[in-house]
Amino acid sequence: MVDLWHLVLIVTSVFYSILIGANASYAMAASFGSRAMSKVKILFLLSISLFLGAMTASENVVETIAGGVCLIPGDVTVAYVILVSALFCVLMANIFKIPLYRPARSRLEQSWAPAYISVPLFRRICFLSSFHG
Repeated sequence: MVDLWHLVLIVTSVFYSILIGANASYAMAASFGSRAMSKVKILFLLSISLFLGAMTASENVVETIAGGVCLIPGDVTVAYVILVSALFCVLMANIFKIPLYRPARSRLEQSWAPAYISVPLFRRICFLSSFHG
């Protein structure tokens, strides 16, 4: 039976590994939004970054014992669970044809809209800036 402390350690290690992979995949999503990379390359690199984040964060689990800190090797199956879940999400996104972004309609939106600004917000910014001559 897993006690509560080990369960908290497992949950936090999974949480940190997802955060490490998400930081790398955020830059990849921005480069996909700016059309610097294709969808297949981004999804492939995203799954690799999630897997590497899971391996680095789940390899050593910190356990506090009697005021001291010991590093014990963690279970590698957590990393494989994260890898399988990331690949499952990629597979579902491709099966159900979920778009990662909505393509721009005009040449102005394609050339000037940053990846982190949505297209409707960019249209509002262009509309409001046209009044200031």
